[in-house]
Amino acid sequence: VLHVQCQLGCDASTIARRGAEVTGVDFSKVALGKAGALAERCGVHIEWVCADVTEMPDALDGRFDLAWATIGVLCWIADLPAWMRSVARTLRSGGSLVLIDGHPTDEDAGDDALDASARTTYESGCDYATTFRSGPQVQFTHSLRAIMAAAAAAGLHVTALREHTEVSDGLCND
Repeated sequence: VLHVQCQLGCDASTIARRGAEVTGVDFSKVALGKAGALAERCGVHIEWVCADVTEMPDALDGRFDLAWATIGVLCWIADLPAWMRSVARTLRSGGSLVLIDGHPTDEDAGDDALDASARTTYESGCDYATTFRSGPQVQFTHSLRAIMAAAAAAGLHVTALREHTEVSDGLCND
């Protein structure tokens, strides 16, 4: 299993505790350090890879039966087609991507929420891997149409699409 944008590695450790061989990938060395400490406390071995998920190392190509990406991953991605291509490359033939993320109409994206992608800059960002508030952060709201088109262009076949009406609030809400 490849845990995409694993941040603190909670899902990676949970999946590894259930017996899977897990690799976690994230761009933050700080987050990966904390993820490693959590995995150690959980008594599991996880391979950690520090990389930009839109340009994952060739060594990950075709290695995984499952790519797992959940809540709050796509909002950090400017180039959604590159993300989908990169993740698709890591999958073995017949492999699957499980993507669970917020709905584009959850945010105030206006009338074009289902059709357009939007870029928003926040002057005071947050980082739950550290104890301080970071400087400006840029987040992206991708439409459902853009997500589906990027997946199809990357050669991924959508076999299920479910909409949930509730998602817990983010950790950075004031």
